[in-house]
Amino acid sequence: MSTTFWPLLTERTLGPAKSRLLLFARRDVTELPRQEPGTALVFTIGDRYEVLHERRHLTGREDIVVEAVAVSLVDVRERFVPVDILIPSASAADDFRIRVVFRCQVTDPEAVVRDGLTDISVSLGDYLRRDRRLESLGAMSGIDDLNEVRESVTAQVKAYCTVHPPRLSGVEVVFSTVEVSKPTGLVEHASRMRDEQWRQLEQRLRRSFEADDAGWIADLIRCGPEGVVALAISRGDITAGQAADRAYQVTDEKQRKLAEMLALLQKDGHLDRLRVDADILVDAFTDSITPRRAAAGPELGKVDREWERRGIAGKPARTEDLVLDEDELDDDDIER
Repeated sequence: MSTTFWPLLTERTLGPAKSRLLLFARRDVTELPRQEPGTALVFTIGDRYEVLHERRHLTGREDIVVEAVAVSLVDVRERFVPVDILIPSASAADDFRIRVVFRCQVTDPEAVVRDGLTDISVSLGDYLRRDRRLESLGAMSGIDDLNEVRESVTAQVKAYCTVHPPRLSGVEVVFSTVEVSKPTGLVEHASRMRDEQWRQLEQRLRRSFEADDAGWIADLIRCGPEGVVALAISRGDITAGQAADRAYQVTDEKQRKLAEMLALLQKDGHLDRLRVDADILVDAFTDSITPRRAAAGPELGKVDREWERRGIAGKPARTEDLVLDEDELDDDDIER
């Protein structure tokens, strides 16, 4: 059953009832609208209206059915009917949308059919628009004053319905609730503003995280190659084993270059001018750049003891310390 129109759901014109073989006239019941629960059939007979109160299957021989020239289906159950109206605001671009809900019930189906009350929401909308005070409430306020407008409109509608209750033929109407809705444009604007604020907040947080990350990376880079390797390991770009292999490769490259340098010194005769044995010198250089050998313990102790036996307090930390100036050598050293 459609409730698009209420309370008068449908109307039909009826032709004359047919009689057969001089018997009493009988109307085909398929000419009548289907009577759903909560509805009543109202028959038009001449200039009067009669409702069929009995809830039974019709045969088509009932006097009221045979004599009727029209029939109407009326919904007699209680319904909540919403009514939407617009009242102007202080802005020419927006209006306040007001929804008033009435509790309605048909008390006189014949009167409903007589007055043709097919859509009660239209009649109730006209009733609300007759309240001039209600229309003026929005004109004194802007869209941003929605909460104040909601309070004043609610109070005014309640007072108006109490002092001047709606009167419709055959229907009891009672005020139920009132609601002032936000204009569609305001809702869309607020949604865009909210989304933009969220986007900017997310962007600020992302930039803050990026700045912190960049600062952390810069600190690691300032630590030298070791910091860069640590960063690569933490991000999974390389494994700890790969980093160790690269470190050993670097150490081996240093050893190779050191060997080339010592060979060059020996070729030019610079090693002959030193007070230390060449093998001890090579071992000292190797220990200074090779952590694995320096950690060997006995080998390191052997080199240190040899330096002490030679009368040198501690081995040099740099290659430059091993190259002695010719002015520092005495004649005996030169002869040797």
